[in-house]
Amino acid sequence: MSNLRRVSVFGGREITQDIYDETVILGNMLAKEGYTIFCGGGRGVMEAISKGAKKGNGLVIAILKGRNLEEANEFISIPILTDIGIARNAILAYNCDVALAISGNYGTLSEIAYAFQLKRPVVGYKTSFFPAFYTSSSGIKVPNTIKTAKQASLLFLNHLKVGLKSSLLIVNPIPKKKEIPKEEIDILVSDSLSEAIKKNIKGKNLTPFLLKKIMEKTNGRSLSANISLAKKNINVGAKIAKELYKHDNMSSRNLRNRF
Repeated sequence: MSNLRRVSVFGGREITQDIYDETVILGNMLAKEGYTIFCGGGRGVMEAISKGAKKGNGLVIAILKGRNLEEANEFISIPILTDIGIARNAILAYNCDVALAISGNYGTLSEIAYAFQLKRPVVGYKTSFFPAFYTSSSGIKVPNTIKTAKQASLLFLNHLKVGLKSSLLIVNPIPKKKEIPKEEIDILVSDSLSEAIKKNIKGKNLTPFLLKKIMEKTNGRSLSANISLAKKNINVGAKIAKELYKHDNMSSRNLRNRF
């Protein structure tokens, strides 16, 4: 099991076709590089990453919220029933060497927060602050900062070389031109949450309700912001994967054997 390399992929259920297609490509790349992929097993990002991994003959393990196998998309290799709801997010954060957030909102943010809370190494990509979904900074400082994909790849390789088994979380902020000011989005989220409480909307219905309300209140700006962040995350992930592949002129087979 020492050669097992694990990546947990976090992301939303409702995504655009462009993000879906790009995530399929990323899943295929990860599978061909020998990664075992963990995800929530549902629709959207989870389905796309699973579909791509299956094309690359990869292994995809789904940590499902409930106890119904029908929750898993058709591309999952091994579905695991939990019946613990969103608490499964902690399992996804715990069982990875690398955590990758592609798109999503509050559920995805909780998965990233779990990785942070579990004391997984957290690195800011061209940022000194932990990003939020709609804004480039949450105001919380990250312990470390890198500026290039090459630095990210070297950090990951050294992370494994010294025998660390924990995941390495690289956080990537939303493009500045697409962000919604923190003071504006905080009020909108608070108002939307208050409305959800009054209407007794909770559980699995809460996130779709909040997304719709925030999109309405921002005239679609929140959706545009989320899409731009997803595309940037995929771009950064692909750049890091490319650097890992070519590091020290090693072939992908040698890289797998090394770990």
